Amino acid sequence: MIALRSRWAKALSYLIMAFYAALVLFPVYLMLVTSLKNNRQIFTKPFGLPSPVDFSGYIKLFTVAQYHIYFQNSIFVTLTALLVIVILTALASYALAKYDFQLKNFLYLYFVAGLIIPIRLGTIGILNTMINIRLFDSPWSLVIVYIAMGFRWEYSS
Repeated sequence: MIALRSRWAKALSYLIMAFYAALVLFPVYLMLVTSLKNNRQIFTKPFGLPSPVDFSGYIKLFTVAQYHIYFQNSIFVTLTALLVIVILTALASYALAKYDFQLKNFLYLYFVAGLIIPIRLGTIGILNTMINIRLFDSPWSLVIVYIAMGFRWEYSS
């Protein structure tokens, strides 16, 4: 009796996981299939497979839109911010964990309070600051913002 109940519970959990996987993967499928259709096929058969397969969108992406430049910028910003975040948070975490000094609790609470305040509240201020220091429209402005966002998140975890 217990083995039968366990088998049904296992089957039900697999069914729920399969449904969730389909729910999560369906938008990815839809994105990939739609990217291989022309405009007419997108509106006539939105969920169907493309026939014929149309690669003109990808050709336009790499020739006209210069996607490789955007991709290089993304890699540069991500790796630079990640490297700085890992180094700074490791150093700060070690110092706050191992050494006992007067401002230790204050600094810890300061970093934790950074999690409470949403970064969106400072968007206008961040934009004005980037314009004032002439980093507007530069990958370095993103690096600075990502470091600030990542440092407050990584330290407290």
